[in-house]
Amino acid sequence: MLRAITKWILAWLGAAVLTALLGSVFSSLRVIALLENIGGSVSFGQGLSMVFYDLFYFAKMLYLGFVSLGLLIAFGAGSLLLLVLKLRMKLFFRIIVFGVAGAVSMGVMLWAMKNVFFGTQLVAGARDGTGLFLQILAGIIGGLAFAILTRQKPPRDI
Repeated sequence: MLRAITKWILAWLGAAVLTALLGSVFSSLRVIALLENIGGSVSFGQGLSMVFYDLFYFAKMLYLGFVSLGLLIAFGAGSLLLLVLKLRMKLFFRIIVFGVAGAVSMGVMLWAMKNVFFGTQLVAGARDGTGLFLQILAGIIGGLAFAILTRQKPPRDI
């Protein structure tokens, strides 16, 4: 039992880090694309510098906390759903449930952040539909990672 709980916690933390890192990179790249769309010029070096800056400051210090909390709630609800439906051993259903949980978590988190912070979307790369989609995609990928990391092997017959 303790081993399963430890595995779940480590998988949640790993998925949260992956989601926050991807979300941060996606946000940076989206902002660069939007700057170039309005005539700004961003060199490769400047873009790379921006991505690493956001990874170090934005992802680590702010975004990871929000993402972790959202995924904790979403993955907890998904785990409970799979347990009640007796589907926790089926990888196909785990991928669907946790992929959707990651997507919903990111969408709700971004919506809540915007409403709490006076209508301003703090994640600059999520201020349009494409950016929002990319953040939700990061959540889906995190959910898939969680589903795979927490899968259980069926007991062997002896």
